[in-house]
Amino acid sequence: MKKILFLVACFFIFPLTSKAYDFYSDTSCPESTVDAYKKAFDNINVSYSFVGYNTNNKKSYYDLKVTNIHPNVTISINNVKRTGVTETGYRVNYTDNLVVLYIANYRGCSIYALNKDIKLPKYNPFYNREECKGITSEEVCRKWSNSAAKNEKEFKELIEAAKKKQVKNNPVSNTKVKRVKKWYTYISDIFVKYWWAVILVIVFIIGIFYSIRLKNKKNEYNFKL
Repeated sequence: MKKILFLVACFFIFPLTSKAYDFYSDTSCPESTVDAYKKAFDNINVSYSFVGYNTNNKKSYYDLKVTNIHPNVTISINNVKRTGVTETGYRVNYTDNLVVLYIANYRGCSIYALNKDIKLPKYNPFYNREECKGITSEEVCRKWSNSAAKNEKEFKELIEAAKKKQVKNNPVSNTKVKRVKKWYTYISDIFVKYWWAVILVIVFIIGIFYSIRLKNKKNEYNFKL
């Protein structure tokens, strides 16, 4: 059984397309040679895929793929060198200081290029926890976060701060809004609740009305009451 247990696996490839280098060369190198290898360095493509998270040593692992390498260019990633290949791969763990160096030696002329643009995203092992429900947009709950919690205690502290921030920024959603009813709504509510009493009152009023009317008719014909 493998010692490293990967809980998360991802097969997406993320290209690192932007190019920014620090160039170094011998003073004896012809300018045309330097320019040629600058173009060769610029053609090199580096991509990475997230492999998984090791729960034992708390590290994230990535596969780096380097392609379009000039035969005379040596690739050095974190001091591991590969020479004479057109493409190669590395497995590395997350680090803030990933050193990617291109080296060319041609007729005694040495040219170096330090690629400064290769930055691996920091995986957050806490991002899918139950505590993140409703606050997934907060930094503490994002899958890739440079401010991810280092341990359980820090995670709980950051969660509490994130929830307090959410309450502060959304006060309306945390207070009950009193709805003002229309006058006819009150009447309909009373009728629905006390419909039987309303009917009795109506019948009583109608009975009084016809009783008075009958009395008046009898008086017209001189009936004695």
